[in-house]
Amino acid sequence: MELEKRGRNQYEVGGGSAKEGQEPPERREQYDNLIQYLLSCIGFAVGLGNVWRFPKVALENGGGAFLIPWIVVLVLQGIPIMLVEISIGQRFRAGPVHAFGRMNKWCWGIGATMFFASVYTSLFYNSILSWGYIYFFNSFTLDLPWLSCPARAANLTDCIANPAKFYFTSTVLNAAPDLETGSGIVWTLYTATVIAWLTVYGCMFLGVQSVGKVVYFTCLFPYVVLTILFFIGVTSDGASYGLEYLFKPDWSKLADFGVWQAASEQVFFSASLGFGGLIAMSSYMPVRNMTFRDTFIILLVNSGTSIFAALGIFSIKGYMAKDEYTRCQSNEIPHCDITRTIQDYVSDADSSAGLVFISMAKAQQVIGDGYGASVLSMLFYLMIITLGLDSAFGSLEGYLAVLKDLGVTARFGYKRVLTFCIAASIVFALLFSSKQGIYFIDIFDKYGVVLVLLFTGLFELIAVGWIYGLNEFARDFKLLNGFGMDYFTMFLLKFTAPAMILITVIGTFVSEIRDDKLLTYSPAGEVIALPWWATLLALMLFCSAVIWIPAGAIITLVCEKKLHKPLSFGEVDFDLQAMRSELPVRRYNKFLSWLFWLEKYDYPEN
Repeated sequence: MELEKRGRNQYEVGGGSAKEGQEPPERREQYDNLIQYLLSCIGFAVGLGNVWRFPKVALENGGGAFLIPWIVVLVLQGIPIMLVEISIGQRFRAGPVHAFGRMNKWCWGIGATMFFASVYTSLFYNSILSWGYIYFFNSFTLDLPWLSCPARAANLTDCIANPAKFYFTSTVLNAAPDLETGSGIVWTLYTATVIAWLTVYGCMFLGVQSVGKVVYFTCLFPYVVLTILFFIGVTSDGASYGLEYLFKPDWSKLADFGVWQAASEQVFFSASLGFGGLIAMSSYMPVRNMTFRDTFIILLVNSGTSIFAALGIFSIKGYMAKDEYTRCQSNEIPHCDITRTIQDYVSDADSSAGLVFISMAKAQQVIGDGYGASVLSMLFYLMIITLGLDSAFGSLEGYLAVLKDLGVTARFGYKRVLTFCIAASIVFALLFSSKQGIYFIDIFDKYGVVLVLLFTGLFELIAVGWIYGLNEFARDFKLLNGFGMDYFTMFLLKFTAPAMILITVIGTFVSEIRDDKLLTYSPAGEVIALPWWATLLALMLFCSAVIWIPAGAIITLVCEKKLHKPLSFGEVDFDLQAMRSELPVRRYNKFLSWLFWLEKYDYPEN
């Protein structure tokens, strides 16, 4: 089979072309270089999901017992899904809706589901980031307020036991006991949230290239602070108790489906899979860029950051446990339970949502008070802010790319659209800054994001492996990377990963219905049913996102068969056939051709 040269009128955009007499596709903005792109993707994937959510979920699911399912899921689900997302973005040169629409006209609803997941995440994410701002602004003093009890503490026993934990729950959150008790806005929280949104606005105002320059600092600085936290943690008295909990598995918990479910959800959240942000970011890269290499770089850094952060945080957790245990045994804490062991204190998941904030506050106590503790506090919480900003950029980019592809930014201007989105988010932040805000964050997180991401991951793998076809995706993979896809990766994409996610989705709903945990929340550790209006909110969040997967196909069918106006998702900005003609031909054996539905040759036209 010989390569055939084809004459063509070219419009060069990374090898792009347009047909004679037609307007060439609009040139897509690009990152300045590969390092800037990788830092942006790493900054998006590595965020509060790694430093805030990973230790929280590990604590709630048995520490070492959680790490084993997490590693398995990371390899069997995380790698194929991230490879699919950055390959789709780079190949089809668009945000999630148009990228899936160009891949196959029946699949654009998957991108719309990603759009809603990004919107819902973006709405509550900066409210979590505001906690970091509150700690940061309160660090400009020698007397850090979370190292001692106030003179008139509402619950002196709790404060004496753990001042850092008491400060988080009573001062930062100031939360109501449940969704139906109390009302009002916590104005310090809301002010910090507004500042967080204005920071994001300032960084994104000039577009993707301005964000690319900001990430040089926001992506690299957290590792300096995590290193400081690591050394403070592992050298603190009692660190071994926390590290033992993190790494010593309770083998019986591996039979608990909830642990595997939590591992799958954590991989999606911490690696930012299913949001569309990675698709949007990779669309700003040249066509020929090695997505296989980028997948492993991003996931290795992402998973490594989760473990590195957990080392420091669980070391401090061990220090806190030994400190509280020792003071309880010496009767320094009134009415404490002297029968509790140090491991009981370590495994205590109360206030797990604030684990990273409480641990960092406790880390300052290790080195004492004075200027050192204040400077360390500023660095710690500045790290939380920078991590949150990177992920906030990605979440916003995930749905701004959709608006750009729909022509909204071209009609109204990027800066006006960005201003409207930020202003609307600031108004909406009132909900998460209320005394019930922490419960609304949990509702949005579970029903608007986590469960939605599982559906998104399942259907994007089905779309690539079974609708678009693994044969076509393997051709695209070779186009992007310069070499053919291995058969192990093909098997993961087509069979293993979608089967695992399908089991997780079914198992999640079955177990929650069986244990009466569906549509519930846990104030003060007690599982109770959501009020009727919160139930409607949870169902609305979930359905408004996943409904687009079937609705996209139905709308496409109606437009074609009834309206006779097929949907158009535009053209890519390069000459696909010309670039494919430059690649060497690969022959598949009969068994693998049958197993994966591959043609005899990967490029038979050559």
